[in-house]
Amino acid sequence: MFPMRIFSAVCCLLGFARAPVMAQCGGGDPFEQNDTCETAAYTEHGGGDLAVYKTDPDWYRLRVPPQGFVEIRLTFSHAIANVDVRLWSACGGFLVGEGNSVDDDEQVFGVNLSDFPVDYFCE
Repeated sequence: MFPMRIFSAVCCLLGFARAPVMAQCGGGDPFEQNDTCETAAYTEHGGGDLAVYKTDPDWYRLRVPPQGFVEIRLTFSHAIANVDVRLWSACGGFLVGEGNSVDDDEQVFGVNLSDFPVDYFCE
């Protein structure tokens, strides 16, 4: 198997964060404008520290190699806000997995059992 791991430490969680917090996060992330499945940002190796805002949804397109898998892990402070993650088989496809716990991290996995690369969409 050829793994793909996407790890992200979420920096800003609230659309109404105060100015010092916004400055610390540096505004949006480098993948904007990725607000819909159709405009999902293509990434192969994760996004690093991303800014997540309540009023700005983010989508990512992940190409998983044949017989490979993708693991997406988010870490954040649940005391500030909750972040959930969903992995879709395609735009308008079926839900592969979701992370919606009440602690400080979320995880979701997708497996490609085919002999061809497959694109998954992370919301």
